[in-house]
Amino acid sequence: MRAAVLVLMAILLLAGRPASAEKRVALVIGNAAYEAEARLGNPVNDARAMSAALRRLGFEVTDGYDLTIDRMLATLRDFSRTVGGADVALVYYAGHGLQVNGENYLLPVDARLNREQELRRQAVALDEVLAELRDARRLRLVILDACRNNPFAKRLAQSMGQRSVMVGRGLARIDRVDSDTLVAFATGADSIADDGIGQANSPFTRALLEHLEAPGLDIRLVFGRVRDSVRVATKNEQTPFVYNSLGGDAYYLKPGAPPSASAPAVDREALFWTSVKDSTNPADFDAYLSQFPNGTFASLARSRRETLARAAEKPAAVAATVPPQLAAPPPQPRSPVTVAVAGPMTGQYAIFGEQMRKGAELAVADINARGGIGGRSLKLEVGDDACDPKQAVAVANQFARVGVTFVAGHFCSGSSIPASRVYAEEGILQISPASTNPKLTEQGLSNVFRMCGRDDQQGIVAGRYIATAYRNRSVAVLHDRSAYGKNLADTARATLTSRGVSIALYDSITAGERSYAATVEQIRRSGAGVVYFGGYHTEAGLIAREMRAAGLRVVLVGADALVTNDYWAITGTSGEDTLMTFGPDPREKPAAQAVVKRFRAQGYEPEGYVLYTYAAVQVFATAATAAGTTDAPRVGETLRRQRFSTVLGDLGFDAKGDRSELDYVFYKWSGGAYSVCTTCTF
Repeated sequence: MRAAVLVLMAILLLAGRPASAEKRVALVIGNAAYEAEARLGNPVNDARAMSAALRRLGFEVTDGYDLTIDRMLATLRDFSRTVGGADVALVYYAGHGLQVNGENYLLPVDARLNREQELRRQAVALDEVLAELRDARRLRLVILDACRNNPFAKRLAQSMGQRSVMVGRGLARIDRVDSDTLVAFATGADSIADDGIGQANSPFTRALLEHLEAPGLDIRLVFGRVRDSVRVATKNEQTPFVYNSLGGDAYYLKPGAPPSASAPAVDREALFWTSVKDSTNPADFDAYLSQFPNGTFASLARSRRETLARAAEKPAAVAATVPPQLAAPPPQPRSPVTVAVAGPMTGQYAIFGEQMRKGAELAVADINARGGIGGRSLKLEVGDDACDPKQAVAVANQFARVGVTFVAGHFCSGSSIPASRVYAEEGILQISPASTNPKLTEQGLSNVFRMCGRDDQQGIVAGRYIATAYRNRSVAVLHDRSAYGKNLADTARATLTSRGVSIALYDSITAGERSYAATVEQIRRSGAGVVYFGGYHTEAGLIAREMRAAGLRVVLVGADALVTNDYWAITGTSGEDTLMTFGPDPREKPAAQAVVKRFRAQGYEPEGYVLYTYAAVQVFATAATAAGTTDAPRVGETLRRQRFSTVLGDLGFDAKGDRSELDYVFYKWSGGAYSVCTTCTF
């Protein structure tokens, strides 16, 4: 009996060995901060999350983030020393990848790649990575989330002239892998993968994190489930692909009882949504929301439910909220028109991103309720640029990849201007609800428009008023170094100088600081009686608060970025009597009343740029309907030729893409609210 027990114990110990006794090593690299191109949004997030997951699975992890070519090669060498004697060796890479002549390369952050000859010096060949794994005794895994839309490929192809056919999209297929090796691509060969803009991880890595630690799953089944999850998340637009030469033995990253065969939650949600999305019964959308209150399609479900409920109670109600020129025949079973809104959905200016998103969502819902554009419904994508120029370019490239035809965005001029060049190249119409830097429409791009005014208009208005109302006071002019803020400050300063006003101080601040005490001290020493600030509400609010705390009774004058209740949340009573320029309040426009009422019924105040974004979507839909196409050049011609009825009133555009008429007025903060300053005349 004792011998039998010992045999049984030995069997159990051997069965548990893959999880506890084998040596597992992993190399994890995430490259995002590319010096010569736009920063990618998620590779570092993806790599850090994978490092943590692999450590939980018993791997000794060597990791590196935003590596130059020298550091990347050194990290690979360090890792290779751990592979000898290891049972399992794994490499995970997130970042830019490239294929040339059928060979795949991983790109460090300092890659330039202006010529083919630079490939070997500035990139790491995938074959080199695979070679470093050959000493692993049991299993070799390479996982590449590196098939993103790659600007290096286009530049390299152009430099190679007639041989540019050798540079392909995404990564090249692998014709042969060594025994006991598996290589996984985020998407198929010659294809582009989603970077997951606005999400914490890319769809591919998100699926990996979901399934990698599932107990009792053979490694091939793990990647099969990853494939299925990615296809659901991307609506079948991205399909991961695996190349392997594995034998007949199963291999478990995490031994144990296998999970149930029930579909993942994301699959159930997608199936549920597919079954109700075309329903005309509000109860079906209530059923979806009861199971998935925070689901992927929750906002669409609520919007659809409300639209159907209103139509049932009063059929004419929905029609009255949408301009009659948007009316279209009942929707036909045709592919939707993909449109987008882009702005700072996260970060210190996220309040403005929220305003833009809210405006776009309701406009899309209203247009779809009236039949869309020529019977085609609108599908809304949301991009988060965090007011970062490089991230804005990444968002723009992502929009191009998913087939966006129109973008309401961006918010910051420093994001709109670089993104506009991508949109021009990709044939995407851009209407910014909020970017006021003159350069946006001075580039000569036929696809670019804006719903708001320009800094040179706004700065002139502010300069003229200060020169008249405070003629006996000197002025301090500050800006936050952004394209928006500096242009405002420079225009206002030029106007003040031309009118004989003394400029006591001209200086810049660094956005994002917690205190501006040193700047306030400069203002005090200058003796200025007025401060004109070109910049955003956060910094303006801190300066106002610290001036009052220092006993300075100085008038603060700003611009449209102060049109948010968050300004008062920062200043409190220190914001009393702050002045700012902005267009006439769109909430007071007769054409906006029905939409404003609906926002307020939802408990949301449509301040700031909500209605400007709603109007941007309106004019796109109206112009596309009139042009009979969503083609950017033809819609742009229509925008310049016609006038449009919107929630902002009747409006048109000039040859540059600016509003053909626009009046700025002054607003004053008082008692926690802002209103038109009726005494601010000049």
